[in-house]
Amino acid sequence: MYSKALQDLDAVRQLSAALECLRQVYRRDYNRTFEQQVQVADSEGYHAFEVLSADCRQQLENKLKCAQSSTKLQTMYAHALDVQPKYDAFCSAIARETGGHFNAAPTKALFRTVEKTAMRHDKDRRFKTDAILDLVRGALVYRTFDGMCKGLQAIFESKDFRVERMKDRFHEPTDGP
Repeated sequence: MYSKALQDLDAVRQLSAALECLRQVYRRDYNRTFEQQVQVADSEGYHAFEVLSADCRQQLENKLKCAQSSTKLQTMYAHALDVQPKYDAFCSAIARETGGHFNAAPTKALFRTVEKTAMRHDKDRRFKTDAILDLVRGALVYRTFDGMCKGLQAIFESKDFRVERMKDRFHEPTDGP
């Protein structure tokens, strides 16, 4: 539909500039909303979560970089399908024990896995699957930071689950979905 218009370099530059402007507006508004609805509205809870999260991340500092145990897609998906019910049961139990809710998610789609490896900036790393670490996933959801703290502590203290890495998107936000 736009293939002819996108051949015009000036049109491409204008579109890119407009998209960048929209991204900046979104980020600014998101940050303002986050500040008002989260950091100000529950400043004590947010601070407690920041402290706990920093402690948990520090515990993981000396761990080796995570990598898949296999670089073959078939083997990775076989392992994921084996682990998924155990992961779902563990997270559901954590949610029940800590007043949260677990949103189970399907195994990452094969197309998305291939896409993530194909689109790497480093051409030498393309189609290498060692860094695809989210085949099995889900979300623990809490209404408060107090609940999030309870959930995070329960995960780190569990004898049935070993934490290898942690992403705190409050601490390090991304533009991704």
